[in-house]
Amino acid sequence: MSKIFEFEIPFISEYENNLVSTNKVMINMKVPLENGEHIVTSELLDLGIVKGINQNLKCQFTLWYVYNEIDKTFKLCSSDFISEKSFKLQIFDNSGSEIYKTSTYVDASNISDKYNGIFNKDIKEMLNESIRKANDLIIEKAKDLGLTLLVCTNCPQIVGEDGDNLYVAYDNDIYDGFYEEGKEYSGDLKKVPLQSVWGGHVFFAPADRFANVIGSTGDHNIGGLSWIGLWESQFGVANICTSSGYAGAPLCNLGLFYGGHVISGMVAQQVPYGSNNVYIMPICPAHNNNNNIHMAPIHYNTGVWLNNYHNP
Repeated sequence: MSKIFEFEIPFISEYENNLVSTNKVMINMKVPLENGEHIVTSELLDLGIVKGINQNLKCQFTLWYVYNEIDKTFKLCSSDFISEKSFKLQIFDNSGSEIYKTSTYVDASNISDKYNGIFNKDIKEMLNESIRKANDLIIEKAKDLGLTLLVCTNCPQIVGEDGDNLYVAYDNDIYDGFYEEGKEYSGDLKKVPLQSVWGGHVFFAPADRFANVIGSTGDHNIGGLSWIGLWESQFGVANICTSSGYAGAPLCNLGLFYGGHVISGMVAQQVPYGSNNVYIMPICPAHNNNNNIHMAPIHYNTGVWLNNYHNP
């Protein structure tokens, strides 16, 4: 029997203006942790009424997620992620007709012409802010599952100092970090824009362990961007090695940090083209250059998540 991720979170408190009156709404969802990509929908909930015409309003929520039973990863969308898969709200009238739909990003809002005057700017902003807060709470609760949490985010503007796109390289179908102009690669080379492998953020559970990606030592600065610079652009300045103090670990090099390429598990491995996730974590050279050890998220549990590219 599969494990269930069940949560109850607030959506909105009581709200009233001259057009509508809403109830306090709590979102209760049961999310089966079954392998694969899924969509779950909440029950219809009493949202409130449209004044004057006594039209009852009901609402429903839709959550997209992916659970990987082998890797023990759980994937959700951030509240800023622009995608059809983002957390959704639908509102229905007495007849069951959808009269309003939005998701966590504002541009997704849609409204029936019949109710266009009722769902004014203030109500739309209130609903959008409420669904974003609800999604953020879901992510926070998912961090307590004991799984590696992957959160899809929009790719930042990643270009070199000269304004050109940056690329990652696959040499003979093995991940090789940033593509370096003039470097001699041993075999069939694939250049992939860094934006194409951007996944978002990873949140490691306390019991998670990770090891180096073989072949990605160092922290080369290509086009003005280093891997540690990429991590720091998302999470702030690193001031200690992620795994410093972990039992059996080598003595850390203090004051110098790389954006280490790591994979889940306790064994360092090469990463073939089109398989596995790669994460960027701040680690010292002693950890980054030792493929005979594994590491733990002692000081930082958040990292950059890179998807391996599947569509050459």
